[in-house]
Amino acid sequence: MRARGIVWYEARVVFGLSSVLAALIPPLFALFQWFVWTQRLEPAYEWEITRALTLTVCLAGGLGAAHLMGVERQEGFDELRRTYPESPWRLPLLRTAGAVATTALPLLLAMVIFRIGYGPYDLGTTVLPALAPAAFLLGLGLLLGNLTGSYWAAGGGVLAYWFFEVFTRSDPVTGPLYLFHPIYPVAGVSNDLNRALVTGLGVAMLAANALWTARRTTPGMARHRGRTALRPAPAAYAQPADDREGRRDD
Repeated sequence: MRARGIVWYEARVVFGLSSVLAALIPPLFALFQWFVWTQRLEPAYEWEITRALTLTVCLAGGLGAAHLMGVERQEGFDELRRTYPESPWRLPLLRTAGAVATTALPLLLAMVIFRIGYGPYDLGTTVLPALAPAAFLLGLGLLLGNLTGSYWAAGGGVLAYWFFEVFTRSDPVTGPLYLFHPIYPVAGVSNDLNRALVTGLGVAMLAANALWTARRTTPGMARHRGRTALRPAPAAYAQPADDREGRRDD
């Protein structure tokens, strides 16, 4: 694939309809929060920005990444894609970069909306807590999509985990790995420990996604090389050229 063709193809995959719909979650929730502020007498609070970003950015990242690793299988040309003469690491790296982009863009848009509706706010206490959960669900979406080859399975898994964490906020089952610890703190767990564990597990899932892709790609390339290898020449053409010419002269 030419460089321009790769860029165009990856852009179509990454910024497809499912990614665009998922990316609408943070800015729409930010607009809703702004509307709530305008309808009440009490002032707006900065922790409400933290809550909104922590809850929505990770969901947008996970759902936006759910289809990225299974597109070729759903479209029926996964076998062909795995025979391309390219590094087995290219696909997961491109799709990871695309997933990060589709997570960062709605985050930035929501930040702008809150800046207009609320005014200046501390990025460290509002935006930073949203990054670790986003990395976790982004990695989960990519890995599930790679293992199952199904957007619905990957998206369903991301959504189920998100709902599970939201509904168990009063008594989190996941303990120090609780996604929403910054807004619903777990007793006895520090912010730094939670952020390190959640981020580390997200990065581990990104690495597992890349390794699984490499494992699936190598056999495909081997089969392709086996099909395209030169077959033995027929016995007649294996003879010296002089013998064949002499036979025709006779």
